[in-house]
Amino acid sequence: MAVLDTESSDLHRWVVDLGVCDSNGIPLLSTLVDPRAPLAAGAVKIHGITAEMLAEANAPVFSDTLDALGRVIDGRTVVVYNLEYDLHCLAREVHRHARSVVGLVGAEAVEYTRTWLGRARWADLMEPYAEWYGQWHPYWQSYTWQKLPYGDHRGLSDACGAARLLRELADGTAPRLPALERGPWEYGEDDANGYGDWY
Repeated sequence: MAVLDTESSDLHRWVVDLGVCDSNGIPLLSTLVDPRAPLAAGAVKIHGITAEMLAEANAPVFSDTLDALGRVIDGRTVVVYNLEYDLHCLAREVHRHARSVVGLVGAEAVEYTRTWLGRARWADLMEPYAEWYGQWHPYWQSYTWQKLPYGDHRGLSDACGAARLLRELADGTAPRLPALERGPWEYGEDDANGYGDWY
């Protein structure tokens, strides 16, 4: 098993930081990544990675990390906190590699991306943790997603934080609401008009 996290350049989600560890939090891969795109101020405010930092580190482009990443995820279950976001980041980068380095276009580039990502089995940690934590939204009748309780918005730190959370979920010590505050509850008729109590 491996645990992965990425940080991105902006809402277009080019990777700027990549971290992978094993389930015990032992690092397997950690690197800054040159996104070949501007860094949005909002993204920099979250993860603190600047263009100057990337230049000083002589950060590789994603294509140059692909072999190393492939080796650490190949044949493993890869756990990610908020899988949809990070897998989208990776898919965009692998697809760009397929087009710009391998020289594929159209359906061939899409198939290359699908095959490359298919080297691993992918699992999301965010939804199971939401259920464990127990913050129920009675209107939507679902558990509310929670922020990762560990990490500092850097790739390896957040990957190790997710690995810690995974271990705590396994042994029953992960943070959660007190039993009386956990859902699910029903949504009462009075609540539809803004009145009444959750019950």
